[in-house]
Amino acid sequence: MKISDAIKYSYIKTIRDKKNIYFIIILTVCLFILIASLFFRIVYFDLVDDSIEMSKDSRKLAVRSKEEYKYVKDKTYDLGYDELLKIEHVVDTYSSKYDFYPIISKTFKNEKYDGNVLLLYGSEESQPKYINGEKIRNEDTGVAICSKRFYPNGEDKGMTNKDIEILNGDDLIGTTFEIEKEKYSQNENGFLPDGIYKKEYRIIGTFDAYETREPLSSCYISPRDMKELYDLTIVNYDYVVPSQFAIIDKYINIEAAIDDIKKLGFEVLTNASADYETLNIIKSICLLITSVIIVTIIFVSSLYVKKQNKKKKNDIAIMKSYGYEKKDIIKFSLGSLSCLMAISFVIGIILFFITLIMLKIIFKNFLLENHIYIGIYISPYMTALIILMIVTIITNYFTINKLSKRQTLSIIKE
Repeated sequence: MKISDAIKYSYIKTIRDKKNIYFIIILTVCLFILIASLFFRIVYFDLVDDSIEMSKDSRKLAVRSKEEYKYVKDKTYDLGYDELLKIEHVVDTYSSKYDFYPIISKTFKNEKYDGNVLLLYGSEESQPKYINGEKIRNEDTGVAICSKRFYPNGEDKGMTNKDIEILNGDDLIGTTFEIEKEKYSQNENGFLPDGIYKKEYRIIGTFDAYETREPLSSCYISPRDMKELYDLTIVNYDYVVPSQFAIIDKYINIEAAIDDIKKLGFEVLTNASADYETLNIIKSICLLITSVIIVTIIFVSSLYVKKQNKKKKNDIAIMKSYGYEKKDIIKFSLGSLSCLMAISFVIGIILFFITLIMLKIIFKNFLLENHIYIGIYISPYMTALIILMIVTIITNYFTINKLSKRQTLSIIKE
């Protein structure tokens, strides 16, 4: 008997048996959960890996001197941060107080946006690697590089507002935006208001906030402009000593740079790192779900095969009496099971696709704001199909093999 003939005959018999619908439903639910678990694992760990590899924060080390008390007493005391640039893999250093500056720009403030813009320290070494347009030079002034998906709003509306409008940053290249902030000056009486600081920035390029893991409201400005903005508008008390940031060329060189920095007598903290305890918990949960689903499929398939074989024992006996071999009987049973597997697999994939599309639509803004990209992954479906095939085929083989070994009369007499 050819496999194609066995499948064709089994398909007709299987479709006509309406009781198979229960087995299909159970198998479909199992497949849906299995695909969802495998899909989530891939998306989540891709997100973590991308965050580590792409984010500037993952290449940023917070360095502190053990002699800060000397600086507090004497502002001319050199904490030795210049030595950091002599270390291999350290490409830039700057005071942590200049790292970012949230501000409201009246240029972008309207009924759609509150005008919040996050200004970031953008030296030649720390600004994004891939830029559409011009790059910022350290001594430039009045220029900015903004997210190509630009959203000048400080409120988290991703979960509540489905109608937010993301600006195309590339369309903003060549345009300007203005900021205003109250200035302060210091005298014997402390820090006093000293007018308004105004600055206009011309957008000369855009970057992909997905790659840098920065908010969609982000714009990089030059070190010169950031220092000017901070020093003129922020009250900086003498007893506050900010740490120094060291930017490493590649994440893979972080550990080597940390060792070298510590040798100089500095304290070092990583600015961002993976939470391996949480990652291991998520891995364990995904593995547990997969294991439970596999056991469930084995149990359900075994029950189905045994039940069907009891119903078809006369068919098996007749096939044996007509001279069909054991392998032909296995093909016949496997054909029925294959039909049910195929139906369940197709339905499971369709349901998962529909669910995935709905989630993308409902949480579109949340996914965008949090840089969560859900791509097209083939491996969850292939893995689920392989697991389903292996489990059901093995279950079917051992059950049919046991039954087909028995004598024809003993099967009929039951």
